[in-house]
This record gives sequence, C-alpha cells and structure tokens, in this order.
Amino acid sequence: MYRLIIIIICFLSFIELNASQVEVIKDKKSKKSKAKQNNTEFVSSEKDVRCMRIFMDAQRLKMLNDYSGALQEFEAVLQIDSSIHAARFEMARMFYAMKQDDKALQNIELALKGSPQNAWYNLVYAEILAAKGKYKEAATVYKKIIVLKPKEISYYYDKAFMEEKAGMLSGALSSYDLIESKIGLDETVVLQKKRLYLSMGKVDKAAEEIQKLVDLYPHESRYYNMLAEVYQSNNQKERALEVYKKVLEKFPDEPYALLALADYHYQNGDRDKAIDHTLKAFKNKQLEIDLKVKILYQYVQFADAKRKEFKLFVSPNGRSKTDRKYCSK
Repeated sequence: MYRLIIIIICFLSFIELNASQVEVIKDKKSKKSKAKQNNTEFVSSEKDVRCMRIFMDAQRLKMLNDYSGALQEFEAVLQIDSSIHAARFEMARMFYAMKQDDKALQNIELALKGSPQNAWYNLVYAEILAAKGKYKEAATVYKKIIVLKPKEISYYYDKAFMEEKAGMLSGALSSYDLIESKIGLDETVVLQKKRLYLSMGKVDKAAEEIQKLVDLYPHESRYYNMLAEVYQSNNQKERALEVYKKVLEKFPDEPYALLALADYHYQNGDRDKAIDHTLKAFKNKQLEIDLKVKILYQYVQFADAKRKEFKLFVSPNGRSKTDRKYCSK
C-alpha cells in the first residue's frame, strides 16, 4: 500500500514532464516515413519511461529524507532531458529545506524560466526570496501569484506582509484595502491598518479605521475603548476623554469600559476617580476574577510604594526629617 501511494504521488508529479515530451507525428504517407515515425515514437517513449523511472526513484528517496541521493537522481533526469522543470523545482525545495538558499534560488529560477506561470513554482520562489531578506522582490512575486490565483485571499496577506517588511508601508496599506474590497470590513485587517498608520505617525487615519468598527458594531464597547486608546497612547487626552464619556453614556455598567476610564484618570493623576470607576467595575459579575486579582495587586504595589516613600520623610521617632534638628547646616 505504501509503495502504491509513492507511485501515485510520483506519477502526478511527472504528468507535466510527459506532456512536454510526447510528440505526435502526422506524416504517414509512405512506409519509409511510417518506419521513421515508429522509431521516433519508440525512442521518445523509451526516453520518457527512463526519465519517469528515475524521477520516481528520486521522489522515493526524497520521501525517505535521503536528499543527497534524491538530488543525484534529479540531476540524472536533467542530464537526459534538461527541459524537465519539475526536477529543478524539486531540487529547489530540497535545497531550501537544507537551508542552502543560494542553490535553492538558482534552481527555482531555472524552473521558472521554463514554466513562468506555474503558481506553485512562484510560491516557492517567493518563500526563498523572503528567506534571503529580499522582501521587495518577494512582494512582486506575490503580486504575480495573485494574478494567477485571484481567489486565494491568503496571498494578499502575504503580499502585504512582504511589503511591510520591505518598508513599503503605503503598498501594504493598499494591499489591505484590496483585501477589504474582497471580503468586506474585517477586524484583523482594520487593526493591521491602524498599526501601520500609527507607525507612520498618522493618528487621525488610525482613528478612522477604528471608527469603522464603532460604526459597524455600535453595541460593542471594546471598539470604543480601542478608539480611546488610540488617542490616549498618542497624547490626545482630551479626545480620549470624549470617547470614554460616550462609552459610559452607552455602557454605564460595562466593566471593561469602566476600567478603561479608570485607567485614563489614573494616567492623568486623578486617583479618586480612578478608584471610584474601578470599584464600580468590580461590582459587575461579568468582570473576570483573574483581572480583578491583577488590578488589586497593582493597587497593593502602589500603596506599598507610597508607604515606603512616606517613611523616607519621617524619622524613626516620628519626627519629620524636615525639622531643623534633622536639616544639614
């Protein structure tokens, strides 16, 4: 059974080879030409069978992780017929697995010369380019792959990722826009665009992205919190406060909204309001117990730090160190 599976896999891999090797001879006018035809067909068929046998043996060795032996067999295939691009493709994959990226790149480029529209060859090509840090070139290859397989959304994400790695942030944003046009508004895409806009210093554009989620899901408090966080983390405290007020208007008992507002007041020095909002959030049973423990621990640490700070200014007998007795002359 195992042997049969190997044969089937190898045969499917070899289909491309047979298609490029078969010749149909139409000249059947004379016995002499027929004899030549039969001879040519026999030679071609014998050559094909020999190539297939070696190719299948190479695939078997590859499956057994005998890459050295498999590479020798694929080389033997190419010596018989250098136009068998599948052999180059398989060699590229093995060299890539062996972390010999230069040899992998050389072989996949040779394979693509013979079959430039092969999506699988291009995918391996893009992976190898990325492994070598050639992100801009990899993005270009993914653009070609998208043309070949326009319904595969994952390749649009790959293109955006490569563009970001190459520092082509505008290109990455355009790729995410294209994804949105294909699948509609998506939280993952919106958050990626928000992150890119913030890295470019475009706070308003980042906020616009989160606002899309707020408008689409007006009953989801977490999107309001995300919007406020964009402003809060970029020194736009007043705009953050406006959003937090809207959160409380729409979700007066929503624990995470209350905690977000508590954090806002804490960050801006209003400890009393921070504590009030925290206590109100704690009364809500929806708040996870782990988060409650974490917040309490933070308050204990804060109180302990204040206690130690107070001790620094008070002498062991209770007198302030600011008294004249303790001041340096």
